[in-house]
Amino acid sequence: MLAAIGHWGKISLVILGLVAGCGGPSADCSGIFHTASWSTDKKPAVQGVDFGTTVVVTLKCPATEIHRFVIWSDVFKTLLRSQGNNDGSRYDHTLITPDGRQIGITAVIKSGQPGYMQIGNARFQLTDGMIFLVSTVNNKVTVKQLQSGAEAFTNYPELKLPQIQELQKSQPAIREFFEAQQPATGT
Repeated sequence: MLAAIGHWGKISLVILGLVAGCGGPSADCSGIFHTASWSTDKKPAVQGVDFGTTVVVTLKCPATEIHRFVIWSDVFKTLLRSQGNNDGSRYDHTLITPDGRQIGITAVIKSGQPGYMQIGNARFQLTDGMIFLVSTVNNKVTVKQLQSGAEAFTNYPELKLPQIQELQKSQPAIREFFEAQQPATGT
């Protein structure tokens, strides 16, 4: 299944929930994701804080093992796909930057094995953290993996702007990362 989100606006928010095809009724693995894109009128805007996209992904493989991870990025346009079968769950995501660059993101989980996340050319072990902050400022991809905090996202089955703002407050590492990526301004 494939969905595209690409809406620019004042305060815009798009929520998407998808249950992936599981390869038939006997499949042990599946995936669900929720996506929220937002923007505010704040000037100057901080990419990833004042506008961006957050995706909360839950992969179940087998159905009794739940793996949740979060991709928080500073772009609006995304292509999402999740699939599961008896061998494992896979999540694919493409970030599309305003200048048209595409950044591939893939997560793979197999029953009984630690999962991994690939963002661009960098590979991360899901055992090392479940939140991935992705900045595309200055035509480069910068990723930070956070070891804790994914549990905060379980309280928000549908992300809306107030919940995103609350998460930014309760998880200061999110705001700090994106603020550090902004281009220097002359004073």
